[in-house]
Amino acid sequence: MAKSFRNELVKTIEELFLNSNVLIIENNDGFLMRQDIQDLFDAEISFCSGDKMDQRFKFEESKLAGTKLVLLNKNDRKYLADMEKVSYRKEVFLKDYFSSCDASILKDCSIGILERLYVEQSHITLGRQETKDKINKIETIVKSEMDRVDIQLLLSDLKDLLKEKSDDWKSIIELSSKILLHSIGTESFQQNWKFINEVNDAFQEYRGRVYKGLWNSSQISRPKIVSGILPHLQFKYKSDRSKKVALIVIDGMSWWQYEMIKASLPGNKEEHMIFSWLPSITQLSRQAIFRGGIPIASYRQSPSEEKKLWKKYWSANNIASNDIAYFHSELPLEQIGNKKRLAFVDVALDSAMHACNDLNDLKDLTKNWIERECIGEKVKELIKLGFELYLTTDHGNIQARKGKKINAQQRNLSKSRSERHLELGDLRLVENFNDNHQEILESLVREENVVYFKDDKSFSGEKSLVSHGGAHMMEVLIPFVRIYEE
Repeated sequence: MAKSFRNELVKTIEELFLNSNVLIIENNDGFLMRQDIQDLFDAEISFCSGDKMDQRFKFEESKLAGTKLVLLNKNDRKYLADMEKVSYRKEVFLKDYFSSCDASILKDCSIGILERLYVEQSHITLGRQETKDKINKIETIVKSEMDRVDIQLLLSDLKDLLKEKSDDWKSIIELSSKILLHSIGTESFQQNWKFINEVNDAFQEYRGRVYKGLWNSSQISRPKIVSGILPHLQFKYKSDRSKKVALIVIDGMSWWQYEMIKASLPGNKEEHMIFSWLPSITQLSRQAIFRGGIPIASYRQSPSEEKKLWKKYWSANNIASNDIAYFHSELPLEQIGNKKRLAFVDVALDSAMHACNDLNDLKDLTKNWIERECIGEKVKELIKLGFELYLTTDHGNIQARKGKKINAQQRNLSKSRSERHLELGDLRLVENFNDNHQEILESLVREENVVYFKDDKSFSGEKSLVSHGGAHMMEVLIPFVRIYEE
């Protein structure tokens, strides 16, 4: 089996963080300022390389939260005495970790290249050209391995993370999604889906610990839940409201489908993992995106209501009404002009998903959607028009199985097409439901008059179907991606 290279370099650098909750790092080669590198560190470690005001703000925020903070700069910046007093200072360069290579040409290498180079270092010192040759050789190997997906290697990495009881759920959902994507339509699907459901059991413990804390957590450095997307964008661009910002929401896109889609997307990708709202239905989760806050039960989902929420949010944050645009299903590029805040919701993939009996069907329909929808071309055009571009979804999906058939009228109080959540009229009906359905209670989450599945069962009578509306990790853990060109 091929050897797995997983963040050994990052783990070594992370040892610095044992010294203090606040580190002041001078990083003149800029390696630690790369977002893709920062994303690999423990989720409880936050980075700030902004001006003195930004760093002061992050310092106070981390002090209140009790989390670790890394203040990055490219020179020996002076800090106020209270910050200096509790900080550990260190100068960090790539050359500290690559003593046998010419580190001056490494800072822009991908983490995959750096990881392998770090692990394979020897005592023999390489000159500039020899280092380049080594990088080229590794690039060839990495590309070959990317073209030849080794599911057993992915499974091994995933099992390692579970054994470590890691809270690195971004890595876990990425590995699970790749395993799922490359298992669909093969003999190994059922076995691998069974294992992903075991991973989901671990996720349910994690979800129970962190989910409600995400509602009011800081979304400044990155959103952690769909309701934090607009507050994150508002904070990021509040000092320059003239920036053109576009948000693309692909309804119903699970992370494994994003793995298929991203190959067609241009530019660089800064990927984050966020939570959908629970239960993972459009009325709540997409509402949370466009409300920029906690969804309300009385809201009824429609493009017109969504457009109102989008316009209301940005108008309240000093964006002129004429500079705000929302489009549903179709994106007429000729109508965009000089809009400053643009939203586009594509629902075709979600409609395809609800028509599927299994993931094999959905994988084929996703391929067709990628070709027909030309999402990559739309992204390219928006970037050409000067937009800072973000892509996300409201929820994922799973291949569900028959759990307990429930009357459709009871399911549809929220008008959702979900087959995995049940909204009852009052708490008395919930108590009656509990009494009458003891055999499935362990599979359910109950919140007031709503119940929904946390495993892969459904309220449908179908043997197999693709749906959403529950708390399974494949529905809840979703991508939030910044797409950009240098």
